[in-house]
Amino acid sequence: MTKNQLTHLMYLFFIFILIPLTHSIINLTTDANITGKSGTYNFIVEIMDKYGIILNDTQKYVDNGNNFAVLSFPSELLQKNKFNYSIRINDINDNLLFRKFNVQSKDYSGFNKGLNITKITDENANNNLIRINLTVVSEKSEIKANVTVALKYLADIISKTEEKILANGMQTISIIFDNETIKSTHYNGSFIVDYAIIGNKMFDFEQSTLLYNYEDFAKTPYIKSITDEKLDLDNNSMFDFLELNFTTNAKEPKQFAIQYSLYDNFNSFILNGSKTQLLNSGINNMQVLINGSKIYKAKVNGPYAINAILQSDNKTNDVFYKTDAIKQSFYTDYEMPLLPDLKVSLNAVFNKASKETNLTVNISNAGKIPVFNIFLDIFSNSTYKNSRTLDFLDKNGFKIYNFIIANSTNATLFTAIADFDNLVDEIDKSNNIANSLKPEIKLPNDMDDDGISDDSDALIGNEKSINTTIKNLTVIIGNISNLSKTFNGTLKINFFENNSKILELDYNFKIPLNLSNLMMSKQSNSSFGYTIIKGLKLNGSTKTIYVDRIDQSKSGVCIKDSGISLLSEISENCNGTNETKLECDAILKNSYKCTYNATIKKYKVEGLNHSGIKQIEYTGNAGSTASSESSSGNIGASNNANAQCTEKWECTLWSGCINNMESRACTDISKCGTSLSKPAESRACYEITIKEKNGEKSEENFKKTENAEKLLNNKNDAKERKKYSLPDITGYFLMPPEAANKSIGALIALVIVVAGVIAYFKFVSSKNL
Repeated sequence: MTKNQLTHLMYLFFIFILIPLTHSIINLTTDANITGKSGTYNFIVEIMDKYGIILNDTQKYVDNGNNFAVLSFPSELLQKNKFNYSIRINDINDNLLFRKFNVQSKDYSGFNKGLNITKITDENANNNLIRINLTVVSEKSEIKANVTVALKYLADIISKTEEKILANGMQTISIIFDNETIKSTHYNGSFIVDYAIIGNKMFDFEQSTLLYNYEDFAKTPYIKSITDEKLDLDNNSMFDFLELNFTTNAKEPKQFAIQYSLYDNFNSFILNGSKTQLLNSGINNMQVLINGSKIYKAKVNGPYAINAILQSDNKTNDVFYKTDAIKQSFYTDYEMPLLPDLKVSLNAVFNKASKETNLTVNISNAGKIPVFNIFLDIFSNSTYKNSRTLDFLDKNGFKIYNFIIANSTNATLFTAIADFDNLVDEIDKSNNIANSLKPEIKLPNDMDDDGISDDSDALIGNEKSINTTIKNLTVIIGNISNLSKTFNGTLKINFFENNSKILELDYNFKIPLNLSNLMMSKQSNSSFGYTIIKGLKLNGSTKTIYVDRIDQSKSGVCIKDSGISLLSEISENCNGTNETKLECDAILKNSYKCTYNATIKKYKVEGLNHSGIKQIEYTGNAGSTASSESSSGNIGASNNANAQCTEKWECTLWSGCINNMESRACTDISKCGTSLSKPAESRACYEITIKEKNGEKSEENFKKTENAEKLLNNKNDAKERKKYSLPDITGYFLMPPEAANKSIGALIALVIVVAGVIAYFKFVSSKNL
């Protein structure tokens, strides 16, 4: 074959031969060796050309006598004379047996190129169109092909495709961009000829055109520009309106309509609207006022993009899309719309005799507009769970639900949450939750002896106050290890065991933190790791717990996200109430994430509320949570949104202090059937006995309540016990009985001194008489 014949070859050939089947194929994994096997194989070749990858494949039966495959590529499709290619061989089931990348080809500059573009020019045809002229060399004649030219401007591109018949040799073909296409760009400047495509062959360019102004080509009405202004009519530093000004060229007087939509730069929809206006011929302004509360309600930050459509006679004249049209960044800079405001209150009264809790939940709307489709969830820190749905609640309206929960205790904590999934847009979310936990007692002075008055002490206790068996436990708040400080705001708290972190959280010291309420435990000599944390309420935030990876064969954890004290409260198979199986793969599942730190050999478990965690072998679905069980009981609801009855409660005297509780009965003499202002019918107390020198019990009794009741000193009752009654709360006591004995003893001594002084003056007075 002569060199001239080689030059006019239309195809390249890649021939690669399988190593004879009596030999091993190199670079194969052991399970992919096809030594000694004849059969059908798939052969794939990929050429890395200038504008992408060109692929060809074939399927062929091979054996010792027929051990090669041929794949061909049309040379006219290739832009490069020399390139890299890859080879893959798969079996009949597409299992990879052999591959090789970046194989360098020979130089094929002498092969047929088929088509080539040697020159590009452009011209303006009387402001009616832009003509792009391509000088094309073809080595074939009478070829019918689609020809495409793309023009780039700013961040956009326009293209036109026309069918052309190509002759053999050099010729000029033209692609027309009409005036409406040029007008749609709203662009003034030079375009860039980005690329051209003839048939299946692509040519890449970066050639600038002449200068063009889209308005010179506009024969029909169009939008010239869009500007904006923000209006604060009441001078409260929040925008009441967003003003949009659409400058248009109407060409003739008639009725026009402008339709507009606002998006952010991620194409998140905000709002849309329209305006109709009679325009004069020539330049006009169409002004639109958008209520700022609509932008606030969308809760999407800027900058904002505008898509505007100009119409007349039910036809679209122009479409204008402008990114970053409004550079305002925050929706909160606009006026807040009228919103509802859900508020939840809860009252729990425990009946010791029947072991039942009478739970009253009141959900109200303190906002400015009605609210629809409200979901209310009620649950306890044990097994109780319930829910209610309310279709409508008017402003200033309320609804009361009553529940009687059997088999409960005085220590059961009940919680009610409205709109847990955040479906209602409202003024304040913080009052959507309530629970039965009463405020802790704040006794005067300095109960934890840290030199800070309890009135301003946001941290009660220290490391030694924590109920734990963990040795060498330290607490760091912020970067401070000295806990005898005043803490304010939200700070990071870290708990360490021998400088190894076991717990971290963010705590808002707006509510004092009492470390004596905290219980922490972990494995000592167990065959698997576990950590249990109880008594730490974070009011909406979560905590992170570190668990030792004792058993290296276990790759997951079981989370018991409820208030537990013992490891036995976590089920063996992690399928109990509030339990979640989690693989430690650092992926967020059901608001939890577990990550293994090989350096410290600990699991880091995030997103926790209470919790108990232990090592398990993860084999199930990640993040599957067992459904919560609920106790049965009598349930009633009353809708008193329009009630006018005023409650008037009368209560009996408090009973004696029995088992650290005293009680009374309260009756609404108005018989409203509600319990909005019902006083508490039980409160905590404890009895203190003081021994005198002769070993007999004291005969004096003192009673102190949150209402500062008078000191009772019954001199005639020799059997009266000394009793110290606390305010109407349930919860932990902050002072042990021993400390209370000392305080009462001091109080008794003071009373005796006062009584002696009074007796002395009476005696002196009688003598003077």
